[in-house]
Amino acid sequence: MGFAAAILLDGSAHLQELNVLPAHGRRGLGRALVHHVARWAVSEGFSSLSLTTFRHVVWNAPFYASIGFVPIPAENQRPEMRKTLAKEAEKGFDPANRVGMRWTFGSRERAADRTNSR
Repeated sequence: MGFAAAILLDGSAHLQELNVLPAHGRRGLGRALVHHVARWAVSEGFSSLSLTTFRHVVWNAPFYASIGFVPIPAENQRPEMRKTLAKEAEKGFDPANRVGMRWTFGSRERAADRTNSR
């Protein structure tokens, strides 16, 4: 039905890929997968989760923003994030359509992880 893959980027958790089969879309599976990765990140001691995505596609940046991700201004992007976005441009993705985003976890996410790990 779907999967999420996370890596370490710039020494922090990074959502490398999220895929849900179209037949299973719009049922909350993508959101559940992102939250699962976030719980893993918190359990590993990371304070945020980053990703790169399409800026204007409804099920991309706006979807992630609804979860809590915010765009990372270019001047605040760490070296590996900049390198990732540059590699995407080399593959033909228009940099104007791509965005790096970060969800910085608050006390609510950390408390939820402690509750779920008991």
